[in-house]
Amino acid sequence: MNETFNISRFGKYFAFDLKQMWHRNGKTSLMLGLCGLILYLAVVTISLVFSFHWQGPGIVPRAITFFLAYLVLVLYETRAYGHLTAKDDGSAYLMIPASALEKTVSMVIIGVFVLPLAFAAVYLSTDAILALVDPSVGDPLATGIGTVLAKFNELIASTGEEMNVSLGKIWFPLVLQMILNLLFFLLCGLIFKKWKILGGFGIILALDLLVTNVVGLVFKTGDNAERFAGWVQNLGPQAVVDGSMVWASVVNGVVIIALLIAIYFRVKTLKH
Repeated sequence: MNETFNISRFGKYFAFDLKQMWHRNGKTSLMLGLCGLILYLAVVTISLVFSFHWQGPGIVPRAITFFLAYLVLVLYETRAYGHLTAKDDGSAYLMIPASALEKTVSMVIIGVFVLPLAFAAVYLSTDAILALVDPSVGDPLATGIGTVLAKFNELIASTGEEMNVSLGKIWFPLVLQMILNLLFFLLCGLIFKKWKILGGFGIILALDLLVTNVVGLVFKTGDNAERFAGWVQNLGPQAVVDGSMVWASVVNGVVIIALLIAIYFRVKTLKH
């Protein structure tokens, strides 16, 4: 039997891991998906009380609520497997007959795909039902993202800049960024025994200070700053945005690989 990764053994462990995750955190992910319904009820109630008029939330506030709920889900990743840093749960986890790679793959699939997709499915399906039964809310969020981008492009156009942001250009780097965020806080949950979220923000702050200082050193001389400004001006805003999307995808991809490796070695070296 392959001690590194065995499909049969992995399948049994994944089913067990998924069941445990549902008991621990699955319901929370689904409850986050109901944030859109809570927003709808709040807005309709306020509208009836103050204006005696039935009005549901438009697509923009529903999109903002979806984003905020996603952020909560990202932070909640620290709890998904964060209990493994505790002695009792961690020791029991080490006794499970599965390899470190199998545990890591299961952890990533559940934490990065199963829980977020369950959240998104509940939120978007609830939103679609609300849009179907109540025309006052407008288009469903799942099909109306183009409307949100159109409003953003109108806002940019009002400033005099010639730039267009389309879903086709941003979806890939956006998905990579979402995966990166989930993996980062999943790793923080495995690294820190206490104050897991604060520890994650501490790392982000330290990296931000490092990048800021490096950029400050690069542009310390006026020549470098002027060259960069001239380069940006020659390219134009649209080319800068398009290029940024490409570089964001490359950087996010590299960081995601690094995070996956770090999670694997953390699982492999977990001791109590």
